[in-house]
Amino acid sequence: TPERIFGPTYFQVVAENDGLTLERTLLCPEGEVPWLLVRVRLTLAETAPARQVNHREKWQLRPRFLTLWQKNDIRDAQASTVKYSVEQQDGMLVAVEDFSEVQGAVGAEARLLLETLGETQATMTQTDAQHPPLFAQTEVALRPGQTRTLWFRFGRDEGNAPQDPEAFFEASLEAL
Repeated sequence: TPERIFGPTYFQVVAENDGLTLERTLLCPEGEVPWLLVRVRLTLAETAPARQVNHREKWQLRPRFLTLWQKNDIRDAQASTVKYSVEQQDGMLVAVEDFSEVQGAVGAEARLLLETLGETQATMTQTDAQHPPLFAQTEVALRPGQTRTLWFRFGRDEGNAPQDPEAFFEASLEAL
């Protein structure tokens, strides 16, 4: 059973299977930052044989309408008319909402992104669905006792990505 840890600005899941430990932390950075920082640590036990691991980061796009005076079925009907156009850029996927068929939408169309950070290399893909999932897939070769850390950013395409995600992550935790 995975261990789940709820912190004041983060959520972490730790799971172990057959000598491989996965630690995935979602951090809401301190301040007004409209995206999440994702740290994935993959650790292979000293006694485990070397192995190749395929990590796939997946973020499902879903429109959100928070108009409080509408009923859920009306909000759901509006959300079903939202479309996304997704384009691949260097190390990221950028998805733009299209409200052209939405009746009475409140707010601006969002630009969302899934981005690799630091030295993380990933194959970025999405489906052709109306509300597509965004994927970042990374092949990781691990030797016994080795840990590999992957970094991602998901959220609104606003603000700059941290140049050093690990330092940014630690600074955000220290600010608590």
